[in-house]
Amino acid sequence: MKSKQEFIPPFHDQKSFLELRGEIENKGALGVRIISDSMTPVLNVDELITVRSLSNYQTLTRFVPILYWDGAKLICHYVWHLSKKLNADGKLTVITRSLKDYRNDDIPVPVEHILGTVEGKTIPFGTKIKIILSNILR
Repeated sequence: MKSKQEFIPPFHDQKSFLELRGEIENKGALGVRIISDSMTPVLNVDELITVRSLSNYQTLTRFVPILYWDGAKLICHYVWHLSKKLNADGKLTVITRSLKDYRNDDIPVPVEHILGTVEGKTIPFGTKIKIILSNILR
């Protein structure tokens, strides 16, 4: 894993994203620094996390934190569900959400844009219940 000074930057074009994806697949994991509060209190600003390579997207389950590329930058949010339909480009997607805006889906993420899962971080049970109830009662 990279040292504290070598953590990967958040913004990537397609070429640098593909290089990064190759690097994480080769090494199995990479270090990432959190730069936003969208996943607080599970992931905090300036926190250093480890992202593990994802070999099979079908192993993803609700509430697993993942790191993905949105076409411009890296984002760390949690899985809400795997899409059952292909998107307009014919790609399988995952629907994610942030803890800050847990009632609204993010834009669907093509599975090939997922870099991996966040190691050692889980959403607390009470938070999961709050999120599920808020979606049932809206």
